Amino acid sequence: FVGTGLAILPFAGLALTILADVPGQTAWFITSIIGIVAYGTATILLRQAVIAYLTMAFVLSLATASTAMLQLPLVWGFVAVMVVALLAHFIAVLWPKVLPEQFKAPVEQTGQYVTPLALIASLFVFTQLSLAEYTLIFAIASLQYIIFWAQQRTYVNETIARILIIVTLS
Repeated sequence: FVGTGLAILPFAGLALTILADVPGQTAWFITSIIGIVAYGTATILLRQAVIAYLTMAFVLSLATASTAMLQLPLVWGFVAVMVVALLAHFIAVLWPKVLPEQFKAPVEQTGQYVTPLALIASLFVFTQLSLAEYTLIFAIASLQYIIFWAQQRTYVNETIARILIIVTLS
């Protein structure tokens, strides 16, 4: 029963737009907030890590919905998602006791997957982004991988950080 209610939540946002004539960005924003609350509560009450991953998806959705609602340029959508990923990583590393047990892995893994996906996605909209905007996107990604490397001095993190820094400064 709970799963069905959670599953139809994104469709409620669509219904807001179609039936209630709420602007799309506003419906997206409202649905994201309600989704964070609903999925977060369900994660804690049901103690299911799978739902925590969906909660993190709503957190990222809220970041992009915020940029859409403020009618910011496309670059800020990528920046917002990457900054949320970086903040999630900081929370997971610096204050892990703040997080309920079910959220620890999803919050920690958000940065590991979101930043590379945002970088790849930004390459598909290259006609809509300027060189300065790409510099900003790659600078944030560089910062994230420098932090990854500082925490876990692995060859992979160092190589990715170096490549991103070179691309950023080019």
